[in-house]
Amino acid sequence: MNVLIDYWNLALSGFSRFIAEYKYIAPVICIMIYTLVHWKQYKQRKLKQFLLYSGVIIVLLMIPVSGMAFLIYQTRFYDYEWIWSCVPLTAILSWGIVTVIFEQIPSVGGTTGKSTKVVGFLAAAAILFICGNRGVMQQVDTETLQSRQDGREILEYLEKEDILQGHIVWGPAKIMQYMRSHNGRVILFYGRDMWDAKAGAYDYDAYTEEEIACYEWMEIVSSPHNLYLLEVEQAPDDVHEALATENHIRQAVLGDVDVVILPSQINGWMERKIQLVADENAFSVSSKEVGKYTIWRFEVPFK
Repeated sequence: MNVLIDYWNLALSGFSRFIAEYKYIAPVICIMIYTLVHWKQYKQRKLKQFLLYSGVIIVLLMIPVSGMAFLIYQTRFYDYEWIWSCVPLTAILSWGIVTVIFEQIPSVGGTTGKSTKVVGFLAAAAILFICGNRGVMQQVDTETLQSRQDGREILEYLEKEDILQGHIVWGPAKIMQYMRSHNGRVILFYGRDMWDAKAGAYDYDAYTEEEIACYEWMEIVSSPHNLYLLEVEQAPDDVHEALATENHIRQAVLGDVDVVILPSQINGWMERKIQLVADENAFSVSSKEVGKYTIWRFEVPFK
């Protein structure tokens, strides 16, 4: 039931957000209205079929109930804008611009050549302006900016110490995502498809239950909100339960992870647990604080 409610909310608000960001939809709809007004003058059967199909699909996508049906059909991995791939937007826009210009040339006045240039220039300028994404200003929240700064500092340290080649890194999702996007040598315990279903929409591979549990544990102990609650001694039980176990660190090390990135704020809970895991596997462990995080390294000691 919750899934259907999500689909409904997405279909209900999808079009207003979509047309605000993708401004070229406005001229497409204008072209379809123009076509409807001049419908009788179009005689070609295939052209009328093309326009009729496009018009019907556009209307269905704009109506929340039918839009919800399209969302369900294309599965939950995709956002609202993807259902508009059912409409040949480029073909409509191209045909419409040419048709409107040449049908309206006689009413512009002056010589045909001059009129064509004037109308063509105005149409091109309008399209360039309309297609610019001026409807929604994308703003980055403070938490994301901070995670990028943290990721930059950690990545610079790992590069400086040459701790990338042949090492598997595990840390908070936002830190790992920043590092991997800025250095292709970074090897992660799991990828972005762990927390972003769309990134793995076409994958047939699946993560194990242990890997998923490790991801969930990491996000609990590294969440800025949970860390704040921990600081003011109001953290919920699941945070304390996560901090009380080393099982997920053990599982990650068994999965060949040898670099673990954790908030320095929880070092008091983690030091003994990480040392315990290292001793179980006959590893030496070292740590380095970088910004708000501590980088833990598991290494095979030299004999």
